[in-house]
Amino acid sequence: MASRLAPAATATSPTAASHEPDATTASWYGLAVLILLGLFAVLDRQVFVLQAEAIRTQLALSDFQLGLLQGLGVSLFAAVAGYPIGWLVDRHDRRQVLAVCVLVWSLAVVACGLAQNFMQLFLASAMVGAGEAGLLPVIFALIPEMFRSHQRQLANSLNMVASRVGVGLVIALCGYLTVLADAARPWLPEALQAMDTWRLSFFAAVLPAPLFIVLLLTLPVRARAKKAPLVAVATGAVNHTPGSNPARSDLWPYLRANIAGIGGLLLGLTVAIFGFAAIGVWLPVAAMRQFGATPTQVGAALGTATFISAGIGLVLTVYGMRWLTSRFGVRVPIVALAASFALGGMAIALLPLATSTDTLFLLYGVHLTAVMMGIMAYPTALQDVAPAALRSRIFAISGVLGIALPSAAPPIVGALSDLFKHRPDGLLLVTVAVGSGALLLGAAVLAWTARHHASVVQAAAEADRNA
Repeated sequence: MASRLAPAATATSPTAASHEPDATTASWYGLAVLILLGLFAVLDRQVFVLQAEAIRTQLALSDFQLGLLQGLGVSLFAAVAGYPIGWLVDRHDRRQVLAVCVLVWSLAVVACGLAQNFMQLFLASAMVGAGEAGLLPVIFALIPEMFRSHQRQLANSLNMVASRVGVGLVIALCGYLTVLADAARPWLPEALQAMDTWRLSFFAAVLPAPLFIVLLLTLPVRARAKKAPLVAVATGAVNHTPGSNPARSDLWPYLRANIAGIGGLLLGLTVAIFGFAAIGVWLPVAAMRQFGATPTQVGAALGTATFISAGIGLVLTVYGMRWLTSRFGVRVPIVALAASFALGGMAIALLPLATSTDTLFLLYGVHLTAVMMGIMAYPTALQDVAPAALRSRIFAISGVLGIALPSAAPPIVGALSDLFKHRPDGLLLVTVAVGSGALLLGAAVLAWTARHHASVVQAAAEADRNA
């Protein structure tokens, strides 16, 4: 294996890009570790979703409290921790920063399994969110450093597709984790044997943590320079001397100078993620409550839908992006985002027509297939408008926004559901109204923003050339 990752990618012309060396074996190895780590982060979240009814029943929680735990609880510290972590990632060894994040969220998941009341579970879930806030700034800032511009879209696509396919497998695994936890009970220490199954599921979810910490600390990543170069603002709003020390305020003049393109992109993504949060948290609960499905059945159905839609979505994306490129050029990522969210929102709007869990998750699979192009286009769209020396912080801001506002979706749906408890389909109707509405609104914002995207991409490229 090569001992170093590929040199940092910078904005290059098409001619220069064609002469860039391919990524090293170490780069592909690093990408594989990051993909697996992202899947590990999904594990504990999905365990919470599938065990939500058992947790609600034992701790006597309302739907509103359950929504707080799956929304605001996870995002509370994540929104606060996101930008400081991005700041550290831009300046320090990414391996060490992310390893500490893994340790923090793993210990917090264990604390979730030990919680005895709502407040304890709320604080523990908040720490889970704080630890997981390090994933986004590291993964999407590191990919452009590992892969040159001509392979960056491929690496981003592989990361997103592998993650989606893997998420399907993880969701299915979580469905059986309850069964495995019960089966292992006779071999557990006496103190654990008497514990509830949902508590054991949380403990089982963090078992891979030590392995990931070791893998992260031993990744063959080049040491970060103590000081990054000053980022030039392409509009001339900030003067610079190449090689000078960075100023923390460089980020904000760049964002202000490009507020229409970057602000619109972040707003559209945030609104759409609000819809995803509502659907992802409450659809499994609605399937169990309205159709009598078990956690194992829901986990298997969600996993199958995710797995199949990822494969179909990959094929559609490969040909769809080619078709869009000939018509929209550099705006392709944001156009793909807008189109996929619009189609995904329409598919979710049909969920109330479902008469069984099979129909419910078939429509959910159609929704996932529609949004696959957007899922793959998201990192490229944001990387294109972010100069290299600001990339981690811009992704951190995206992560904070993608957590802060969407965190309100689960409690909002939960509170509305409490008002419609007299209807057996009340939870599903509220979930669809909130989820579908947010996806369609996000698509509209992104469609408007597309007109500004090319100029911001040019500004980012100029900033990199002048750095």
